[in-house]
Amino acid sequence: MTLLINATTPQNVIQASDRRLTLLPDGSLYNDEANKVICVSCKDEHFAIAYTGLAEIEKQRTDIWIVDYLTAINAHKMTVELISESIEKYATSCLKTVDRRYRRTSLVLAGYRL
Repeated sequence: MTLLINATTPQNVIQASDRRLTLLPDGSLYNDEANKVICVSCKDEHFAIAYTGLAEIEKQRTDIWIVDYLTAINAHKMTVELISESIEKYATSCLKTVDRRYRRTSLVLAGYRL
């Protein structure tokens, strides 16, 4: 089980998680050194996206899936609002094919505006 911890102050934003990925439904070890937090710099903000839930989405490790998607949409040229709306729609579409029992995936964005 992943626990995401977020803390913000006027000077800093901190986001932390564990690194262990396990597979459903049996909880077997998939990867013990995965990154569940991805740092992003876009047009109007620096932020991190952390995730809980599925180890893989569309046969890719979830962190790689997120990075590939952000690259494909040229996230560095977009606002954080457009990025969050876009990734919400894309993730919702991708997760429709996943068994309902295992859809419990969360993406948490934390950052600061430039």
